Amino acid sequence: MAPLSQERPAQKLDTEKQSLVIAITALLLSSILAALQLLLSYVTSATSRQKTDSAAIGTWSKHTKWGFRRFWKGKVHITYGVVDLSTDAIWETLRQLERKKVLLSSKLGEYRVSEAVPLVLTKDGTKRRGDGICIRDPHTDVEVPLEKLTNEERDAVSQLEALLKPKAAFRPRSSAFSLVADLGVDAAALRTQRSEDADTIPPNCNTPLYPIRASDLISIGLLIGMKLDTVDISKRLLSMHGPHSYIFTEQIQNVGPVCRYVALAPGMMSEMIGWNYLESRTCIEMASGSISVGESCIPSQILGYNAINRIFKFVIGEDNDTQPLANTEEEEKDDSDDESNAIPQQLKSQLLSWLIAAAGDTPDDARAVSNLLSRVQEVTGTEGLSTTGIPQEMESNAQVSMKQDLGWKEIRIAPIRNQIVADNNSIWGGRWANPLTTTTALFLATCSNPAVAKAFPHTILEDWTTYNSSSAEHALNLFRQDNTIATPPPKFLLSLIKKHLVKSDAYKAVDNFGCEYGGMRSYLATNLAELVHRFTEFWYLDPVSEDSPSDPPSDQPPFPRVPILNEILAALVSGTSLSEWASTWDHAPLEGKHVRLYARSALWIQISLFDTWIGPMIDRMMGGAPIRESPIPATKEEAEQCLKASRALRPTTAWNLIRSRWMTYYLKRLAEGRDDMGDSFMSKNPREELGERWVGMEVGEPLEWLRIDAVITLRAAVMHAMLTHLDDTSILLQLKETDPLIFLS
Repeated sequence: MAPLSQERPAQKLDTEKQSLVIAITALLLSSILAALQLLLSYVTSATSRQKTDSAAIGTWSKHTKWGFRRFWKGKVHITYGVVDLSTDAIWETLRQLERKKVLLSSKLGEYRVSEAVPLVLTKDGTKRRGDGICIRDPHTDVEVPLEKLTNEERDAVSQLEALLKPKAAFRPRSSAFSLVADLGVDAAALRTQRSEDADTIPPNCNTPLYPIRASDLISIGLLIGMKLDTVDISKRLLSMHGPHSYIFTEQIQNVGPVCRYVALAPGMMSEMIGWNYLESRTCIEMASGSISVGESCIPSQILGYNAINRIFKFVIGEDNDTQPLANTEEEEKDDSDDESNAIPQQLKSQLLSWLIAAAGDTPDDARAVSNLLSRVQEVTGTEGLSTTGIPQEMESNAQVSMKQDLGWKEIRIAPIRNQIVADNNSIWGGRWANPLTTTTALFLATCSNPAVAKAFPHTILEDWTTYNSSSAEHALNLFRQDNTIATPPPKFLLSLIKKHLVKSDAYKAVDNFGCEYGGMRSYLATNLAELVHRFTEFWYLDPVSEDSPSDPPSDQPPFPRVPILNEILAALVSGTSLSEWASTWDHAPLEGKHVRLYARSALWIQISLFDTWIGPMIDRMMGGAPIRESPIPATKEEAEQCLKASRALRPTTAWNLIRSRWMTYYLKRLAEGRDDMGDSFMSKNPREELGERWVGMEVGEPLEWLRIDAVITLRAAVMHAMLTHLDDTSILLQLKETDPLIFLS
């Protein structure tokens, strides 16, 4: 029998082994239970994961995060990114895309890059056909085959084509993702506002609900090609429809009204995919009733007599409160410090060398220079490549300087932006509070016709119908009486669309010429030499013609004939409303082989024709201009000389100082009249005797003012028809006051 002292250690050892086994067993059991609990948690979170995976929200699923941060609850925590669907976020994405295009285009040296996305209209909608990139020799305008390019240049072309190539046709369950994708925007590039817990997604919704402002949803719908049907902001109800897509509102139990977008069919796309950043933005700004004034965007409702007078007084340096701020090298240096907008110095040097090389003697060279200048400024949003920052010797070589002695000047109106207010504001002291010509007429007389337009608030235009329904008829009679109307050849419009100078697009008229981005430019601040040169190919004067504006016969008035399209002249003569004419035209538009001309494009052409006549007539009244412009129709030689002379002008952002001064005289007489009677065909109570109108003006003869005012009146009538022919988005004016959030599934 073993001693008692030996049994106790053995018993103690057995007890310790048993305790260790129990502890290990408990640990294993707890681990298994924890694993089972986590597995159960993962399984039970399947619903949340399915609502935030790629099948639900597409590439936005890259913002979905999940983990065990709440381990004390033994639960998988899933969050998803709330994507910013505002138009500002979309503009920034488009702007970044344009910057990439400029960077890649700079690698192609002196070659010109055409970025047209070929779209074809089918019964099933708009489809893409072929490639979207064409490389041309700047000297011969002949397409350059890829085999002649260097490896680096071919790589740049491939990357450009990839940027234009539509994304995959896959559409997740989220209609918000499909809405952005159908815009042609890279949905994955949109920024996120915050992260949300996936458990907050309502049980009866299979995707997250993304918040979006009502105005942003309407704007995006317009860009896709939809029309506004019904809207009730108080009830959060909204419906829009297009040829192949629509937006509707459904009531979800325990959630409330939720909007849903039914996407375009696979292979279909919005026509907006062929627009650049500024064209898309201009389209939406117009839909909200705002227009460009210089570098600013201003609501048209506040652009009354006092505001417009302040702008032009500031431009010509006669504003008492402030002086015009022209772009300076120091200012541009300050602008370039903004990293978000700055252009890399290497790119500046490359673009500058491109400009210098491109500045030759042919019209194509001039187009390459002016288009590149405006394009770089547009996509960067800065004056980073303004020619005032180019050394003097390079400036003279490139021939792209903005010279004040040419009568044009780059001026920013930012110093007076807070002074641009409506006529009923107290700062004006009641001046022009009750003008003899409505502010609507003034707006139509000065506003430009943008290349891209989809909608406009019709309530802004109501005064024209009230006071000016017969103004155009009286103005036209002035030119019919002395037979000073010029009409184009029968196939003029057909030639323009066959040569693709004017697009077969219901919303976009032209590319890269004319008053492309609208705003307060028109005949007052637009370089129309490119438009005159292109149109003159199909409508021109013989150098010895009696209609030549350079040498009018003695028995004719000292004015060129007023260019009016045959179709619009017929409508005006018959007394048909131009708005009715436009609606009738679109039911049976002018068609050629694979081309079509819509009413809006025809109206755009007519307004541009008027602008080419008004500008030179103002210059002549004011004593002449350093650059002599030619109205349409012109001789081919005059059009060529005008294009060469205007090579130094920015096509979109410069102010014409001579015409700005003229405008201050014109609007004052429109507002005040003379002896309590108006002198304009647009006035509420115009003077009956034409010979007594426009007496006592600061410059010019009464007959000059009478005829220019008559053409401006015709222009205003055509502009009114074009704007009322667009979709009515008066609701966007109301949303500027209260713009509620709407949920989009």
